[in-house]
Amino acid sequence: MSTLERMKALADRKAKIDAQLAQLKRRQAANQRKEDTRLKVLIGAAVLADLKLNPQTGVFMQEVLQRAIVTERDRQFLRAKGWLPEEKSAGQ
Repeated sequence: MSTLERMKALADRKAKIDAQLAQLKRRQAANQRKEDTRLKVLIGAAVLADLKLNPQTGVFMQEVLQRAIVTERDRQFLRAKGWLPEEKSAGQ
């Protein structure tokens, strides 16, 4: 096998390995997103279940949401669902 042929063969192997690495990274990222979503669902379900037993949970969650949710679109959604109070206009 000539040097040129060997270089081509090695380049082909490298390309296959790079593709496999990229696929593994995508799979790992997808699994992390799934785990993150599962964590959010479980925590949300626990909070919602606790709300039925402990009204103070609602007060605490409103405080957390007031601090943590900064995107206006998300704040409007939470207001519509009753999780955040309506904002007072400048004239009030």
